[in-house]
Amino acid sequence: MARARANDAPEPQQQPPGFLEAVAVGALAGGVNAPTFLALNAALFCVVLALVALLALSSRARPELVPHVFVLLLLAAGLWGLVIWLVTTVGLEDAGKQRRELLGGGQEAAAAADDAAEDDESDDDQEEEDEDEQPRQQQQEQQQQRSGVRQRARRRA
Repeated sequence: MARARANDAPEPQQQPPGFLEAVAVGALAGGVNAPTFLALNAALFCVVLALVALLALSSRARPELVPHVFVLLLLAAGLWGLVIWLVTTVGLEDAGKQRRELLGGGQEAAAAADDAAEDDESDDDQEEEDEDEQPRQQQQEQQQQRSGVRQRARRRA
């Protein structure tokens, strides 16, 4: 009876990962989660802030450094903008899902969810391919016509 009661007991719920754990998991697992994105933004903000301070200090003490620091500032700001663009394009992942994938738990559930998503995407892709196939055929015909014109021009020359 004790054994049956132990089996009937619900499993304890896993708590969501803390901020630092979510950042570490986000760095190791595929995709980017919100805490990792926040930490990355904070780090890049600090880099830009340090370069702005260096620019202000170098403009008074060593003016010959200003162009170099300005270029570094532009590169850091560009990197920050591109990171934000990439993450918004790719999207954010759930930290708990990343943790399960990284630690190996929940592989069946993740695989089932991925299979369902792939089935939906493949249906959409098939419709898009049907729509795109006609313009592709027209482009191929145009390319064949152009190559025929080029060949005739070469024969004449």
